[in-house]
Order: sequence, then structure tokens, then C-alpha cells
Amino acid sequence: MAWIDIRCYGFWGEHHRYGATHPWPDSLDKRELIKTFIDWHFEAFNKTPLVVQTAGDKGEPYPKGTAIDYAIEKGSWMRRDGFGRFLKPEHKSLLQKHWKHSLVVAENGDSIRALLDGKIEDHQNPENSPVTVDDMYDQMFECHANYTPLGWGIDGYKALRDERPDLLKEMSLKTGYRFVIEKASWPKAVHTNDEFTIKTTWKNTAVGRLPYTHTPVAYLRNANGDIIASDKCESVDMTKWYKGNTYETKFSFSAPKKGDYAILIGVENEQGKPAIKLGIQGEQDNNKYFLGIIPVR
Repeated sequence: MAWIDIRCYGFWGEHHRYGATHPWPDSLDKRELIKTFIDWHFEAFNKTPLVVQTAGDKGEPYPKGTAIDYAIEKGSWMRRDGFGRFLKPEHKSLLQKHWKHSLVVAENGDSIRALLDGKIEDHQNPENSPVTVDDMYDQMFECHANYTPLGWGIDGYKALRDERPDLLKEMSLKTGYRFVIEKASWPKAVHTNDEFTIKTTWKNTAVGRLPYTHTPVAYLRNANGDIIASDKCESVDMTKWYKGNTYETKFSFSAPKKGDYAILIGVENEQGKPAIKLGIQGEQDNNKYFLGIIPVR
């Protein structure tokens, strides 16, 4: 399970009651009540990430009125359910402020069908211009979304697949994290028992971030296809690898017996399993990627 939404009193369990016939009671401290709901969730779930809905409520100070700030401080991720015409500047600012230590889960505010048909108008825009599906996904990218939606069900996905395959491809390349290796270097040749280093330069080309601890690993593979050595670069924190920067890693090896050895690269999870597909060519078995050959003479 990727995450659990923090449920609370209000429409759809999302902490708000816009236009409700029966509003919140005047005697109720809404912030303290919602804090209680948030605390219950953190007490009940200590493994799967929790996500707070970040829309706020009418007439309440944002984000304190509905304790959004409290949930984020406790370690919650952020979900905004109204991308498109409902995303207010203060909502966008909150997501952009906290995404590097929290994480953004996006949801469309109108149906994909209506957006594709150009039937949605932005009432926050004085010109009342139509909101397109491209506008909505651009908002998500600007807010560094780790998860972007394909609508509210299979029909939304089918509409995107059939009418906007270009947008689906853009989403797959931009959403969340996408690691590529820009440069790799190692000696042209080494002798048995020589110490040598493999250096790599990485980039995250997507808009979000890696949510869990993973480690870059380099491997040596012999002619029989066996991994005979590996080294982890545990000095880096890949959860802080953001778009626009480059990140250096170094791997140290002692040269094995004579022969030609393939250099592979991967990203292992905390269980030591190569768990991430990279945005480069050369994938071998089990999410390991071929970089080149080092001869041992």
C-alpha cells in the first residue's frame, strides 16, 4: 500500500464542509478536533505513510484552521484534491514549501472528460478562461507531485490513453523521481589486487523525490554471469536528490583475478534488493544496468 489518507469529519472525510446545511458547531474547536483525528491515525499506522488533505475549509485560517500544518509537522505527506480550477495560491505555496521533506499526492478537481472537452472555466481567473487538462497537469508538475492521477476511474485513464498518449508519456517522465546517470568513469585497465574506483554522476530528471531510503550500488560481473563483488555508496541520501542538481558517487573495488569484468549499477532498497528502474539504457537482470567493461591484466 502506497499511503493511507487521514480521514476526518467533513465531506468525503477531508476535513472541510463547504456550503454545508449544518455547519460546524460554534462551540467546537475545529483545530483541536482535527488534531485528535490526526493523532489517532499516527497511533494506528506506524509503517505505511499517512497523507493529509490540504484544501482547508471556508472561513478558516489556512493551513492552521484545519490542522494541516500539524499533520505535516508530524511527518504526513500532502494530498491536494482540487488541481485545476480549485488550486488557490496559498495551497500551491504550501505544497511547494514542504515537498522536499514531505511529499505531494495530486488529484484532479474536475473529471478528465470535462477537462479534455474544454468545459471547465476558472472562476478565479478574471477572464474566466477555460482550464485545460494540460493546465492541470502543469500545476501538478509545478508542485513537485510524486503521484499524479489518471482521473477518477478507468474512464479517465482510457480517455487519456486514446486522446492524449503524449500527455501520458509526459506524466511518466516527470512525475515523482527518475534517476539517470550522466557520466561514469573508471580506469582503462587494472592489475589483480589493484585498488580502483568507479565514479558516477547522477541526476533526477523528474519533479518529485524518492520517498524511501535507497542506496546506489556498483557490481562486478564475471564472464559466467556471476556477481563477484559489489560496493555501496552509503554516504549519499537519495531522498534529497532533486531536479536540477547533479550528484556524485564513488565505488571502491579490489581487482579480482585476470579477465574482463562487466560493471553494473543499481539502486538497492533497505532489504538489499535492486528495486528501482533507472532512466537509462542497458538494463540487465534484476534492475541492474550495464555501464561497461574493466579489464584486469
